[in-house]
Amino acid sequence: MTELVPGLQLHVELADSEPPIERTLVVPASIPLSDLHLCLQAAFGWENRHLYQFVVGDSFRGERTFSDVEAAFELEVEDASRFTLGELVAGNEERFVYEYDFGDQWDHLITVADNQPVPYAHLECSTGNNRGPVEDSGGIHGYMNLSAALQKTHGEDALAASEWYEAVTGQTAATFDPARVNLPGINANLELLSQLIWRRPVAPGVIKDVVRPVQWLLQRVGAEGMELTKDGYLKPAVVQEIMTELGWEDRWYGKFNRESQTLPVLDLREQVQEWKLLRKYKGKLVRTPLGRKLVDNDAALWDYLATSIARPGRDAAELVNAVVVPWLVGHEPPAREQRAEIVAEILNASGFRVDGRTVSATDGRILIRDTIRTLECLNVFRSVEVMESPDKLSDGGRQFLFDVQRKQHKREPQS
Repeated sequence: MTELVPGLQLHVELADSEPPIERTLVVPASIPLSDLHLCLQAAFGWENRHLYQFVVGDSFRGERTFSDVEAAFELEVEDASRFTLGELVAGNEERFVYEYDFGDQWDHLITVADNQPVPYAHLECSTGNNRGPVEDSGGIHGYMNLSAALQKTHGEDALAASEWYEAVTGQTAATFDPARVNLPGINANLELLSQLIWRRPVAPGVIKDVVRPVQWLLQRVGAEGMELTKDGYLKPAVVQEIMTELGWEDRWYGKFNRESQTLPVLDLREQVQEWKLLRKYKGKLVRTPLGRKLVDNDAALWDYLATSIARPGRDAAELVNAVVVPWLVGHEPPAREQRAEIVAEILNASGFRVDGRTVSATDGRILIRDTIRTLECLNVFRSVEVMESPDKLSDGGRQFLFDVQRKQHKREPQS
């Protein structure tokens, strides 16, 4: 029988929108405000690019403001992750404001419409009217002007709006429908968010399958180590054995008899070394002390690898992983042609440079591919084919990347 917990029904309307852009959300009262922020992002189609805050009138302490932990420190407000929705509205007016993007100032007016038991970990958008605004469109009035221009069939305004919309969203202007609300898509994203917030148990067999490539190589190296060629590569018979045993024949072409020419094997061996589980020593590939400790402990190996991907020890790689992993997990990631530009934009905004110049879309594409190649060293994708970029995760891969996300954000799963 499904466990029921206290829940709240929220009516959310974007201030000054006409016709109203609104949603009805049903969430557990115990949800932290930092996670309610993510629910609102999903419900309105925001991309979580900007700062946010909740503002509520408190009967005893006056107006209170909550934001994410870093912004809370800088803005001298309260940490949203330390308070639940139920705590926010207890004893207060049952209305409050969620403001997103302090430049465009998207004010979401929230009213507690009802309190009712809900299934444990249940997040739902039950109703909605009108699509959410386009990110960075200049606030509600800027968006209304954009919407009007996109619905024109000719004229300079229509052409400029169409070009901007297509550049920003990766979609053709013909797809724009201000009245359309994709409730199934919103709820699919809320279900993924629920799985992130409330961690489900992972079956031992799923854990073993995800970590198998790394564990198999550690076990194959053995306690005594594995002899390498004079150039420091795996021997041809081992290369072929890896491709066969791991079922990777469709990932590459050729005879699989030279590691330097068999990229999946080269990536796996180098990545396991980078994860400090193997090292080269006197012409052999040998386990490190950490490798010896984790080789037969599936759950500990899973946890260590999730941490290593979340915190790879290189700031740029950590930031790129933090961008790419949610795309892989998400229901509606950005269009493929946009991703490299988004990564480049985020890295440039964070002050990163490549040989003294700004990060280009080409650099962004390479960095995204590096993240994918790292993940291909595990069984997280349903299939990987030669020179193809996999997007579809296995069920175990999605659970693994949820754990990566939790570690990226130092998130403790809700009980």
